[in-house]
Amino acid sequence: MNKIKKRIASYTLIILTSTVMLFAQTSRVDAQCCRTGGHSGHGGGSGQGHGNVKEDVKSELIREGTIDLQAIDANKDGKVFQCQMNWNVISDSKGDCPVCNMELKEVTLAEAKDNLIKNGFEVK
Repeated sequence: MNKIKKRIASYTLIILTSTVMLFAQTSRVDAQCCRTGGHSGHGGGSGQGHGNVKEDVKSELIREGTIDLQAIDANKDGKVFQCQMNWNVISDSKGDCPVCNMELKEVTLAEAKDNLIKNGFEVK
């Protein structure tokens, strides 16, 4: 009987530890994309948001209206850096998103265009 109690206690501890670790990972992901206040730059169909939208962010990297990727690609290498949470945050150089602080990912112009269109943005 003592062995069974120890085994049950071990399994309970494993389950509790796993649950805590899973929660900690989820919190870290949320913190990564929201450490500055939220997802204010999401387009049409993204469905993202945590209720902490940061509306007052001003940056030349936040593209509005019809987005001209050719004009953003100043060095004409066919690539730009785009936020994977706020699709309209685009730069021609490495950096971080001014909305969520995530590192901008290098993508081709075609990939950037697809991302924008899928998320409800207008592209030239």
